[in-house]
Amino acid sequence: EDPDEVGVSGRGQSIVSSTGGSAGSKSSKSNHTNGSKGSPGVTAFKARDALLLRADSSGGRSSSGGMQRGNSYNSNPLLATLFRTISAAAMSVLSGGSNATSNADALNNQRDLPPVPLSALPRWVLALGDGSAEAARVWDSENVAVGAVHLSMARMDLDEEVPAVESATFHLAEAARNGDTRALRALYNMLRGLPQGAAPGLKLEDEADAAVAAAVLLPLAHSGDCDAMMEAADVAAAEGDGAAAVMWLERVEEAINDAREAAEAAAEEHDDDDDGDGDEDEDDDDDAGYGGRGGGVEPDDELPDRLTVLQKLAAAVRPTDPERAGNLYSAAADLATAEGKGKLAMKMGTLAEEAWGEMPPEEE
Repeated sequence: EDPDEVGVSGRGQSIVSSTGGSAGSKSSKSNHTNGSKGSPGVTAFKARDALLLRADSSGGRSSSGGMQRGNSYNSNPLLATLFRTISAAAMSVLSGGSNATSNADALNNQRDLPPVPLSALPRWVLALGDGSAEAARVWDSENVAVGAVHLSMARMDLDEEVPAVESATFHLAEAARNGDTRALRALYNMLRGLPQGAAPGLKLEDEADAAVAAAVLLPLAHSGDCDAMMEAADVAAAEGDGAAAVMWLERVEEAINDAREAAEAAAEEHDDDDDGDGDEDEDDDDDAGYGGRGGGVEPDDELPDRLTVLQKLAAAVRPTDPERAGNLYSAAADLATAEGKGKLAMKMGTLAEEAWGEMPPEEE
């Protein structure tokens, strides 16, 4: 079998034939190489395709005549190791030749692509809504390198003269399943009918069931997406789980503090750097570059507003720790004053006094 005529399957998924939107065509394979026949890109992807073909052939054929893979490369330790190694090599080739763009730029340059039917999603995605323990086990967040390769392949599918939107949808979902933060955010947005920047222009015909999108929220929050952590905190608070709400909000506050410290350190390093080597002007393949990392500290303009985080965190801890709540409200008042928000600062100061007034009297 020609690997170009066989789609890459997820766990327990039927292989998609070339007539139904394959994971790669001959023209897309030429894009995969991103170079001449002797380039490292060719070598990496030929090795990957050969390995996938080996895994497919060991899986046998389904009754419908298509090939069926039951996650065969994961069942063989040697094949699993080879796949991860080759995937990482392919990812490094891709990341080295890309021009990184910000998520904001990607959202502002959405392509007018045809919407994809929900049926094009891997079956494991639609099964997330049943809330079963088996559905919760589909996530493989330790496989970020493989996830980055899948995201790169999704983007290549969209770069075709005739974009392979169904194949791109499959690869985006697989990238999310393997822990790529950008792909998780994109999948979550697509399921809710919102635009996304990881694979610009890719969208679904209809919104998925709310339970399916909700099942993606926690993996997205655990991956470090601050907006998802804020949403998870709101959900936990609505369900009466104050401890979970506090945990998520504390993680957001920590991320904001880490980003601020990183920005201050970078500013100091820039001030001290008199070599003029120009390194600071080089593109960093992080949030949006092909094959970049699975996430990291977000730019300040993509982080939640710290004032909002402080207010929510103070409200969440107030029932059990009014002293800490008062301190948080006081910090919010100071921040509001620094930002010239006088009325909000007065409100936060009042709430701080009220919270401190709820503290139990000290024992004599």
